[in-house]
Amino acid sequence: MKSLSLTQTINFLKANWIICLIVCLAAWTRTWQLDNLGILYSDAGRDLMVAYHSVQDRTLPLLGIPSSVPRFKQGPVTIWLEMMVIVIFGVNTLAQSLTFALISILAVIGLYEFAAIYLSKRQALIAAALLALSPLAIANGRVPYHTTPLPLALVLYLFSLLLLWQRKKFNLFFVSFAFAFLFQFELAMAPLILLIPFVLWHQKRKLRKTQFLQLALGLAVGLLPQIIFDLTHKFAQVGTFVVWIGYKLLQFVSFKAGGGVSFTQYGSALAHFGGRIFSTDYWQVSVLVGVLMLVGFYIAFRDLRKKELAPAMLLVELAILLLFVSYFVYGSASEAYFPPFFILLPLHLAYTITKLNKQLQQVTLIGVVGLCLFNLYSVTQQSFFVETTQPFSYGASVREIRHIINFVDAKSTGRYQLKTLGGLEAEFPSFFENYRWLALESGQTSSEIGPVFYISNANATMPNSLFFYREYASQRVLWQPF
Repeated sequence: MKSLSLTQTINFLKANWIICLIVCLAAWTRTWQLDNLGILYSDAGRDLMVAYHSVQDRTLPLLGIPSSVPRFKQGPVTIWLEMMVIVIFGVNTLAQSLTFALISILAVIGLYEFAAIYLSKRQALIAAALLALSPLAIANGRVPYHTTPLPLALVLYLFSLLLLWQRKKFNLFFVSFAFAFLFQFELAMAPLILLIPFVLWHQKRKLRKTQFLQLALGLAVGLLPQIIFDLTHKFAQVGTFVVWIGYKLLQFVSFKAGGGVSFTQYGSALAHFGGRIFSTDYWQVSVLVGVLMLVGFYIAFRDLRKKELAPAMLLVELAILLLFVSYFVYGSASEAYFPPFFILLPLHLAYTITKLNKQLQQVTLIGVVGLCLFNLYSVTQQSFFVETTQPFSYGASVREIRHIINFVDAKSTGRYQLKTLGGLEAEFPSFFENYRWLALESGQTSSEIGPVFYISNANATMPNSLFFYREYASQRVLWQPF
């Protein structure tokens, strides 16, 4: 039996060595030196501190971190997950980071399975490779934050939409629950709910009362935390959010101030963050990928007219369109809105490449392999986007923050205040929550009194000669004599 099992394993690896290699590369880029070079910016630290205090107080938060519209908050599922990790492992940054890195790796596997089942194995391999070695997706997978599970949640939603298309058992419950689960991680995913009525319309399905109940039950279960909050807070979240969406649409179509964003701003955001999905800020790569994407939209439209577009690709193209339009209507396209494109754009490009003629397809595939290898090199050269003064950077690494708080703690004998030279901590109270989390992990007592230490970027202009300072890889600590 052992010999047979070994033989089966070897045969599996021979037949699937490419995807095994892709998954290994995805795992390596998301976990290498995570305890030292992990990303932990302030908002991620804020969620961890909320999770810690919730465990200490034995409470279960019904809402998560504030969204870009502060009155609305993200779902609490990310904080619940962080609470589970704290209960099992205690205040442990590595455990948190590895948990979210695993979710990011599962997204690569899920994307491959989705494309292999509903498209083709070649498209699945191309899409998985682009996701596995996407610089922005790698960075996203190295931080415990609410956007990290979003790609995996989107894959699950796409699977559920295909179950709806195929009229599988309980498909209406699963698709509405999958959407609600996706919505928990980012409110900007709201437009993707329109894919459900689109599938029903496309199939000319008329729902019976019991089927409507399935849909409602899936949404109710998936949005239960927000529903409980709404029932006790005068519908301040989901209820008001629906009204707000209507207001933004009215604002947009009536061309009132605040409705939509300029094409220049929108194009700049798409080029900036969209480009980072495929390279580490190389505009040449962005241009080539942009051209290939436009060709892909033409091919998809052509195949749709010929009724040759696979249902999976039809849903992917519609999802891309819905998100592009909704971000424009809202008037913003921040980095937090781009994780769904980690899934959608690789699928779009994989479909495009496999539709090219044989010669172009071979050239493009060589280009994809070259791009993936170059991204692997660039990511490692940029120290996984921490401890660097490059534009594509998330500032201090976990290791660097630990060094800073240990130095400040020793210098001040345990009582100190952290501030920025520009006073950002007054406007953003969670600005130093990542420092507070790592101080908590190291056993330091939280203190908001004592000498003031200012944290700035290492390349920032020095204020004056009255400050002492200490340089780190990407940060500078300044203080006045005390």
